[in-house]
Amino acid sequence: MGHGEPGNKPEEIEPWEFDLIQKVANRFETAEREDLEAELSRILLRLKVAKPAHIRNWKSYLAKTLLNKASNWIRDWRFRQSRNVPLPAPSEEHGGGFIIEKGVPGLEIDDDFQLALKLLSDELGPDLLRLWELLIEENGNQLAVARRLGMHRNTVRLWIQKLRQVLEQHGFLESDSF
Repeated sequence: MGHGEPGNKPEEIEPWEFDLIQKVANRFETAEREDLEAELSRILLRLKVAKPAHIRNWKSYLAKTLLNKASNWIRDWRFRQSRNVPLPAPSEEHGGGFIIEKGVPGLEIDDDFQLALKLLSDELGPDLLRLWELLIEENGNQLAVARRLGMHRNTVRLWIQKLRQVLEQHGFLESDSF
């Protein structure tokens, strides 16, 4: 039996198949390489068990299939990542988080910070303030925020860009932190 057909043991990955999985995974820039390799291994084992009859060259078929599956996995992974917006890190100096509401019981904010919050909330306006509050409530999930606001997710994404710009301008976050 050569490299052109599935092995007799569908529950095992042969060394050349494992090398192929690694080569395919290495073609993609991801911090989740081990997860990608695990998914490709799972797909390979499923293919070996099914043993599709129409395949003339197993190695070529497997290489193309794993490449397509890896591409889909990376696309889906990026989509999952893009749905969650990382929120700015809490500030220990100001009570452990970003405060938009006024009059939080037991929290004393200095005058400069209170003025900065006032200027920030004036520039953001009610729509972006609501967006920010919902992002916090939904742990950065843009799709959930879009549903709650009754708008398209791309509109939410544009509003988030504006929110970032205003937060950066007012010194509430650094350009790389959010």
